[in-house]
Amino acid sequence: MSRHKTTFNTMKDTQHAGAYVIAIAKGKDGYSALSPDVPGCYTVGDTLEETLDHMREALAFHLEDEDSVPEPKGIEYHLRNDAELRDARFIFARIPVGEVAPLAFA
Repeated sequence: MSRHKTTFNTMKDTQHAGAYVIAIAKGKDGYSALSPDVPGCYTVGDTLEETLDHMREALAFHLEDEDSVPEPKGIEYHLRNDAELRDARFIFARIPVGEVAPLAFA
């Protein structure tokens, strides 16, 4: 079981500073997830919980260099600017920046 609390939201819940948006899709063999705030950061997993744990690891790997930690833009920004994310197949979660890049924005 994950030791982190992940927050899920609907598209109407658009404000959450300090957390990366995670877009999650269910496939026939599991889940896939990506973080639109961190280009190239994506993962897969058999379960939703496993996929989110893998996403935390992928984000931490991408954000090892604290000089290149992108500021989270929020769900509203991504929905407005990325038509693919408006697809109803996605659910969204948030992973706090402090969980994956503890020194960022300190």
